[in-house]
This record gives sequence, structure tokens and C-alpha cells, in this order.
Amino acid sequence: MERKEFSNSYRVETAESSENIRNPEYLESQLLRRTTDLKLEEEDKKFIKEAIVVLKSSHAKQTRDEGDPYIVHPLRVALDAIERS
Repeated sequence: MERKEFSNSYRVETAESSENIRNPEYLESQLLRRTTDLKLEEEDKKFIKEAIVVLKSSHAKQTRDEGDPYIVHPLRVALDAIERS
């Protein structure tokens, strides 16, 4: 099996990237943009948007131990998964 190395390019898109990777709104916009870039089926795009709504409503006021909003991690994982596809 061939092994691929992956970058985390969404982390270095702007000069203020260290702030952006902790910003849920930025991460959500990047995730939605990337789903468009991948030319996903409309049903898949709708599923992703609905998942984001559920994530935001379920974890709106939660934070991680380091103080980041809880939803930052799942959004970053989703971005990473899209980047790897």
C-alpha cells in the first residue's frame, strides 16, 4: 500500500493563521469552501451543512481545557479529512 504524506494547508492560508485555526467561523467557512472545491454531490454538501448546524447547537457554549471553543477540534478534523481525500 502506498503511503501519502499530507500537509495542513488550511493552517497557513493567511498571515493571521494562528488565530484563524482557533476561530470556528473561519474554520466553518473553509470547510464549506473546500466541499465546493471537491465538487461533492449536493446531498453530501447538505449533509455536511446539517452536521455543522447540529455541532454548533449541541456544543455552542462548551470549551476545551485550553480554552478553545469545543467545535474547533471537530471542524479542524473535518478539514483535515477533506484535505486527505
